[in-house]
Amino acid sequence: MLNIPASHNNYLYRCQITGLCSPFSSVSNNGELLLSPSPTILVQPLNSSVCEGDSVSFTSLGTGNFLYYQWEINSGSGWTSIPNLPPYSGVNTSTLQIYPTNAGMQSHQFRCRMSDCVISNNATLNLLTCSAGHRQTI
Repeated sequence: MLNIPASHNNYLYRCQITGLCSPFSSVSNNGELLLSPSPTILVQPLNSSVCEGDSVSFTSLGTGNFLYYQWEINSGSGWTSIPNLPPYSGVNTSTLQIYPTNAGMQSHQFRCRMSDCVISNNATLNLLTCSAGHRQTI
């Protein structure tokens, strides 16, 4: 069910099955529709600059019932869900972690989709070229 009006909260539904065989009709028990408000984003992810090879994390925090997270990436060809495979971890949590970063990730954008209904702001990864003795995280 999509685009359900708030006025339908607590409505009862059931399924009736009919057929040619006995007992010609059967009705399920009632099921109650409980609507929850869309999640609200409390913390937006921020752009980050780190040395190539270092770790980086992006955080987006939401509130709401039945809240779940899915981090997405735009590497220049549109948004796609990030699989929970190295170098990514935490793709279904409020904090996406990337380790190690690599030159191919320069200027990639990250965002978090919450419960398939709200999307955070974009955050951009900027990779710095750092010498071994002068590594820093900004």
